[in-house]
Amino acid sequence: MEFSSYRKRMAILVQDKQDDIYKLYIKGADNVILDRLCSKARADYRHIHETERFLKKSSMQGYRTLLLAMKVLEQDEVDDFLNECKEAE
Repeated sequence: MEFSSYRKRMAILVQDKQDDIYKLYIKGADNVILDRLCSKARADYRHIHETERFLKKSSMQGYRTLLLAMKVLEQDEVDDFLNECKEAE
């Protein structure tokens, strides 16, 4: 899915040829990605705090930042995702 200024993110779905696992990679604006992290990732306060501290420091220096995240998808999630993409096209 291409980047859009409305969504502030873009994603790509890949199937790992070594293990046949589908993975959804996403990059985008820090606030958008942080808001979409699963509860397990949010529970790791140390990493979240370090990331937010780095983002604040970087923005104060005038740097533009993006975050990258990945989610492993089950086959039914992949099928749903692909159907939604086809409908959107």
